[in-house]
Parts: sequence; structure tokens; C-alpha cells
Amino acid sequence: MTLDDYIYAAEKVREKYEPSHGTHRSAAYVMWLSALPFYANQAARDGVNIDYFCNQIDEAMRFFQDFLTATQPAFSKHSLRPLWSHQRFGLFNQFNPQNDIDIRKIKEIAESYINRPMIYFELFSWCLVDSLLFAEISSFYRIMMSTQYGGAPANPAYFLAKGNEKIYTYLKPFFFLFGLIVNYISPVIVGYFLVEAGHEIIGGLLYAIAGIGAFSFLATYPKRVKRQKHNKAMLQKTLEIYNLLNNENMPRQQLQLEISKATDLGVRFDKTILSLIKNDQSIANSLSHTHETT
Repeated sequence: MTLDDYIYAAEKVREKYEPSHGTHRSAAYVMWLSALPFYANQAARDGVNIDYFCNQIDEAMRFFQDFLTATQPAFSKHSLRPLWSHQRFGLFNQFNPQNDIDIRKIKEIAESYINRPMIYFELFSWCLVDSLLFAEISSFYRIMMSTQYGGAPANPAYFLAKGNEKIYTYLKPFFFLFGLIVNYISPVIVGYFLVEAGHEIIGGLLYAIAGIGAFSFLATYPKRVKRQKHNKAMLQKTLEIYNLLNNENMPRQQLQLEISKATDLGVRFDKTILSLIKNDQSIANSLSHTHETT
């Protein structure tokens, strides 16, 4: 089979997905079109069966379409969008889980894609890695903010602010003072009046509760601060890695190195992300070796 045979076969498959006249071409279709010449060249180089080639590029189109649907929550419904774009992070940008992309579906796509080297396409690999890492960090962000970076069981100011940073800046000191009053000051005041009224035992218990609470708060403070600093360092490292992906052509070897550093800090990445990066590096090395020998 010659390259022209594969190009002709790809054209026949393309006709099946060609939008009707006047219909907007989806981002999935546009990326698939850009990938077809690469697929044809790879198939001609490897001499694969023409029917197998057609089935594989058909499968690639389904992957692109499913990915487009799974990532729709990250984009406005009424705007033209690419298949994927590097997302912006902020303390409150990822507050609402309803805006999360369908990470389960993307993982399914990624796991199937890894097992089909015939339809490897560098830009789509980047879309998968970037979107999965974005989803992982979004979830991590919410956990850190909802627990004050692991320093408290809850952060009611974060939930009540509902993604509004200005409201959060007012609510956070309010809840801090409220906690001090409820946990430490009010038991002492109530205990004082109970003792004055002759209820020494109950009053004394309230004094003890306030004292134990204050002691526990002070005794665990260094540990909580240490945990918060560690969690902030892990979050910062993951954000640095994600920012590296702003460059779609960033070498996967460099990405693996940065992930290794984050792992040393205690960050645990989803195995699908790690498999994708490893697979990309392996295929990239194979393609590089092929080009050198031809």
C-alpha cells in the first residue's frame, strides 16, 4: 500500500463525518482533520491493513467527540470552543463541582487511547493530560480550601461565600472570632455565672472544658501549621506542573521529572495521568528513532 492509498481511505472515512452545508464544524472534527495526514503517514510507514487503518481513524474520531462532550462544563455553552484549552486557576474558580469536567469519561477515553498506538496524536495526548491534571488539581483545591489547608475540620466561610472572594474575606475573620467565642470565651462566662449562682460543679466543668480546649488548640498549633505549610507546598508544586503544560510541546521527559519531584513531596497523581505521560514518551522516542533511521 502506498501513502496515496491511505489518504484515499481516510478521505472516504472523512466523508462520513463531514458536516452538512452551513453547519459549523465541531472542534472534534477540526482536530481529527489535522490528525488524518499524520495517521496516513504512520500507516504507510508501518504498512498496516487498510481496513484496520480505517477502523482506527474512525475510533479516533469517536474519542475526539466523546472528549468534546466530557469537557463541555469547562466552557461556555454559547461560545465557539477548541477541543481543549489550558485552564485558569484561582482560589474560587473551582468552587462549584457542577462545573467539573467528566473525569471518569476522560479516563475511559485515555485508557482506551493508550492501547491504540496507531491513533497516537501529540496534541490530543496533551489535551488528555492537561484536562486530567486540571480535574485533579480542582478537586485538591476544594479539599484544601474547605479544610483551611488541612488545619481545620471545616471552613464554613468558604462554603457560605459560594465562590465570591470578597464575601470570603469578610466571613473568614467573622468565623474565626465566632469560634473563639463559642469554644473558649462563652464557656468561661457561663461557668462564672453558674459558680456565682452556687452551681460550682457544672461551672467548674465548663471551666475545664474551656481550659482543655485552649490547651489542645495551643498544643496542636505547631503541628497544624506544619501540615498547612506542607499542603500548600504540594498544591503549589502541582500548580507549577500544570503551568508547564501551558506549553503544548513541553518535553514529556521534563514533565516526568517535575512529577517525580512532586511525588517526593507527597503528591499522588492518578495512574492514568502517569500512564499517558509514559506512553507519550515511549511513542515519541519510537518516532524519533524511526525518523533518524529513514
